[in-house]
Amino acid sequence: GMCGTGKDTAALILQEELKKVGIKLELKNAGDFFRGVAKEMGYDNLDEFSEARSKDEELAKKIDIRLDETILEHGLKNGGIITSRLSIGVLGDEADIRIFILADVDRVAERISKDENRKDFNKPKEEIKSRFLNRNKSDMETYEKLYNIKYSEVETRNSLVIRNDGTKEELRKQIKEIVVIVSGLI
Repeated sequence: GMCGTGKDTAALILQEELKKVGIKLELKNAGDFFRGVAKEMGYDNLDEFSEARSKDEELAKKIDIRLDETILEHGLKNGGIITSRLSIGVLGDEADIRIFILADVDRVAERISKDENRKDFNKPKEEIKSRFLNRNKSDMETYEKLYNIKYSEVETRNSLVIRNDGTKEELRKQIKEIVVIVSGLI
């Protein structure tokens, strides 16, 4: 899913619910991989790494390629649950199950503005919404440039699509239904 749709929350819930039926999977998100690549490239400070990436297109390409390699290597070697906006392009058919999280942009802005752990906590919803739309536009361009995937095709390239416009409890209910189905297939 795109930024703010609840990928990490959904992944944590999925991990918890799978554990309840005896399936233990490691959870890694794109940030874990990003920090690892930063360290591998000699950056201890993520802000400096991100700034260097934003100022140098060649470095950005090198970082993106290394990030993709790291995610793919981890996915193939260790499996588990991997959250990332662009992992569908990286893992493709290598992933056993691909879940895409959708959420209404107004609902995303509302959730982010109320989340004390976010840098946009208490910011105006319209400002958050604008940043969300701009970031997603950039991601969509990256999907197409790096992976030749048009955003309109993203939903169809996933095994499942979850709408996350409600509460965390509603999200958990959807994920429990998925776990029941998946655990019955194993």
